[in-house]
Amino acid sequence: MAAALFRLEKSRDLEDFRRQVGRMAADLPLDEGLRKSVHTWLMQVLLPAKFPEMALPEARNFEEVDTMLAEHVMQWTREWKREGLQEGLQEGLQEGLQEGLQKGRKEGLQKGRTEGLQDFLLSEMAERFGTVPAAIRRRVKKVQDYEELKKLGKRLLAAASLDDLDL
Repeated sequence: MAAALFRLEKSRDLEDFRRQVGRMAADLPLDEGLRKSVHTWLMQVLLPAKFPEMALPEARNFEEVDTMLAEHVMQWTREWKREGLQEGLQEGLQEGLQEGLQKGRKEGLQKGRTEGLQDFLLSEMAERFGTVPAAIRRRVKKVQDYEELKKLGKRLLAAASLDDLDL
């Protein structure tokens, strides 16, 4: 029990925390008083301390804690992806501006923004779906219109697989 509590307190992120809660719940003895005490400590002490930004709805048992944590993992992942896309668009713009100054403003800006956004989108695809086939990489690299790449980025946020991107 002590080892389970230690692993829980030392968990690195919300997903790891969720795994440790599930593991601990499975290993806890069936003693209802002990399970209730651990659940209360988890909901009132540890979760608020580890994740102060998380709004904690009522969870009556470990299964509900797992469901709540799973929903937060998905919600935070979507938020991080949106923020990452926004940052990527900004980085693409920044790279484009620097290259534009060196090679000529108009050409450099367009090329840098486009290539930066292409690279960012390919990187996000790989992070979400694993290896990106060469055919899809070529199709993304062929898209030279910045606005089309931004539309692809929006589709990527909603896509469940590479097939959903309609490339």
